[in-house]
Amino acid sequence: MIEDGHCRRTVHAEINGLLFVQGQYENLQLYSTHQPCYQCMKALLTIGIKRVCYLTTYKDEIRDQILEESKQKYGIMIQYFGGS
Repeated sequence: MIEDGHCRRTVHAEINGLLFVQGQYENLQLYSTHQPCYQCMKALLTIGIKRVCYLTTYKDEIRDQILEESKQKYGIMIQYFGGS
C-alpha cells in the first residue's frame, strides 16, 4: 500500500526504537538521518524525549508547529546537523 511515495504498512524507525526503550530510560535522545514526521514526533513527545538530532530536513507544517510548542513548553532540544 503506497501513498505519496511511502509504504503505509511499515513502522517508522523512530516508532520501532520506542517499542524497545519505552519506560526503560530517562533523558532519551533521538539521532536520525531524517527529521521525524509529525506522527513520530507525537510519539516521541509522549514518552518524554529530551533531544532530537537529524541530518535531513523536509517541510511538515503540522510537525513544525508541534516542535515549536514543545520546545517552549517542555524545553525539548531540536538540532539540525545537516549542511548549510
